[in-house]
Amino acid sequence: MSEAGARLERLLDEADALLAEERALCLSGALSGAAALAERKTALVEGLAEALAAARGTLDQDLADRLRGRVTTLSEAARANEALLQAARAGLKRAARELARVEKMRRGAVAYAADGGSILSREDAAGRSKRA
Repeated sequence: MSEAGARLERLLDEADALLAEERALCLSGALSGAAALAERKTALVEGLAEALAAARGTLDQDLADRLRGRVTTLSEAARANEALLQAARAGLKRAARELARVEKMRRGAVAYAADGGSILSREDAAGRSKRA
């Protein structure tokens, strides 16, 4: 195998590992690492572009076909991960809307005593209210 072919194989192995890491991150819900992962993906794509340009015309047909198949598999994995990320974003937006709705209801809920005065919640009475 040529040096260019070996480099492409190494980069594709790295891409495979990176996509597996991204999938695990998505499934675990630990999205705080997504930004660093995106930077690594960008650098990897740039490395692949350079390696492909350097290898152009030097790969035998069998290796080129094998690499093409690996790229297709990686592309499918990337699309699946993108669907997971979109679902996570949508879930976070729904959760934020629901929390805002619950907070709005909590702020609007007031209890009144028999004399007509409002009754403070334990949180308000203890001075822990988050009102300005």
